[in-house]
Amino acid sequence: MGMVTSRIHRAAGRFNVENRAERVLAKSKPEAAPKHPTTEKYLQELWKDNESKESLTKKNQQLDGFLKDVYVTSHDPPSIKNPKFGKPSERDRMPQFRGTVEDTELGYAESEVVAEGKLTLRQTMQLLADFKTDSQKNDAAAVVAKYKIQASTADNILTYFGSLNVMINEPKDRQEKLLQKQVPKPSTVVEIEEGIPKK
Repeated sequence: MGMVTSRIHRAAGRFNVENRAERVLAKSKPEAAPKHPTTEKYLQELWKDNESKESLTKKNQQLDGFLKDVYVTSHDPPSIKNPKFGKPSERDRMPQFRGTVEDTELGYAESEVVAEGKLTLRQTMQLLADFKTDSQKNDAAAVVAKYKIQASTADNILTYFGSLNVMINEPKDRQEKLLQKQVPKPSTVVEIEEGIPKK
């Protein structure tokens, strides 16, 4: 039903369009929209005042003189010279390399520039490995000096983070060894689960 009514409305709107358009275009001046009664009174009072009429039509010499005294001069901003990026336009350009990016070791592209107080994943892994090898030499103070991070952050990293350790227990008896050789191993996931020490 809605489709039928929309077709009827569309047809009624398009009926005799050319003649109506010609009638509108034939008028010499388009009619202004009706004004609010208060606005109409205000405009009539303005047009009665001769001074306001003259000020609108006459050229104001004083304002014209002010305009002639104004001069605009422009200066180019100083160029920023950064040795890492070179010209500012080179920094803002799109990357020139359009080939396929090779997979990285960690699985994502690492940032070349790291802000002070921040660490990349590679730096964090190296920090934890150094701490594990020699915890007295690579303590929180050494980490703060090397990576320029806050002491509380370094302390939290060394306390709460650690690299993944997989512990596989060796079978105690020969019988267990024989049983393990006879029973086929279903998957590596099961091997790791079997090797986890039970509490």
